[in-house]
Amino acid sequence: HYLVVTNPSPTEKVKLWLRGHSDGYISFDSDDIFAKIEGPAVVEHLSETVEEGSRRMGIALYGPNSSRILSKIDPSLANLKKFHFREGKIGEIEGIISRTGYSKESSGFEFYIHPDDAVKLWNLLLRQGEEFGIKAAGLLTREHLYSEAGLPSEENPKSTTDGLSLYKTHPSYFHLSKPYFVGQKIINKALESSAVKEEFHYKEEKDKVRQTPLYEEHLKLGARFIRFAGWKMPVCYTSISEEHQAVREAVGLFDVTHMGVIKIAGEHAASFLDTVSTNYVRWLKDGQSQYTYLLDPNGNILDDVMIYRRRHDRYMMVVNAVNEKKIWAWLNAVNSRKFLIERDYPNKEVEGKAVLKDLKSSSSGLMPNSLPSFRSRFQMRGASPGCK
Repeated sequence: HYLVVTNPSPTEKVKLWLRGHSDGYISFDSDDIFAKIEGPAVVEHLSETVEEGSRRMGIALYGPNSSRILSKIDPSLANLKKFHFREGKIGEIEGIISRTGYSKESSGFEFYIHPDDAVKLWNLLLRQGEEFGIKAAGLLTREHLYSEAGLPSEENPKSTTDGLSLYKTHPSYFHLSKPYFVGQKIINKALESSAVKEEFHYKEEKDKVRQTPLYEEHLKLGARFIRFAGWKMPVCYTSISEEHQAVREAVGLFDVTHMGVIKIAGEHAASFLDTVSTNYVRWLKDGQSQYTYLLDPNGNILDDVMIYRRRHDRYMMVVNAVNEKKIWAWLNAVNSRKFLIERDYPNKEVEGKAVLKDLKSSSSGLMPNSLPSFRSRFQMRGASPGCK
């Protein structure tokens, strides 16, 4: 759950804007009219929600003595760090207590409580703040604080109302390295990127030929072998026509243990995969998989892969054997946030680091038989010495 606090005038507009995006009915990118934000999400106005116990309204306390007033009510409240909050009691009143401020120098608190408790909290703060010179302050003072901090205001026609100007005034409120936010392209296009990212390059290494765990079994069945992607692989056992007929009319058993198997885990696993792959990972539910592509910053295909969702924070990616090391290097490069992933917007990077593990490595403690991607069955076409 998240709580969004708006200024009074645009509250209804913001609510409809968020609901429209959640339902996928609003166009927000002229370059991609089919773009949608992940959803749906439930958007409620907590001043008018039908769930009586969930209703919330705000009271704010600003000024250098605000923390001293709160210390009288509950000493632990004054220790809240800026832009942190907690849920609990203010005196005997249940609510959300947030420490905030319009600028680096300003200090204050905001309280979100049930409307029935508004009068109680108001009077409590006035009583406890009497010795510190507390005064009830109106909208004009609040607008003046906004103006001093250079923040936008619907009530002040002279205030800044476009994102680019706000970015220049308050860059700390913008994270241009995010994979995406509405309006980001306008800001990125107008700015000269200060990001210096490395170009990803991969140099193929030659390894000795490896054998799969099933090598001895293939020998027993009279398999003929070829070298493929650094592995000694069975290309056929009897004849291509006979094996092909079995697969079409009965069933065939394939050794695909040579393929790469990578674990992607952690709270940022899904957003990481959505950044690096062409399909939509968040559509997956536990026990589902999808076929997708990995592209480089120039739009070239690095590999086609299968992604499996094992649970909400744990995924498995199966990559083609010929690209296994390259994809492992690419995923780690992206995860480091040091390498270019978007040529037009060099600032862009993954939302957060994922936990990557090569599940075929002996250090992982797991060496599962991999699952095939669609492409693997066709990669050895035409390379069949001794097979008919």
